[in-house]
Amino acid sequence: MARSIEAYVGEYASGKSECAVNRALELLKMKDISFVGLKWFHPSL
Repeated sequence: MARSIEAYVGEYASGKSECAVNRALELLKMKDISFVGLKWFHPSL
């Protein structure tokens, strides 16, 4: 069984979460998946 990891990287408010959720929903139609959402917050100094 092949495993894969996908990462969505981009600017703040660029739609990464929306794309990731839509991709997860498409993958779920084919197989069981695990979905992890991480947010990195780096305030301006």
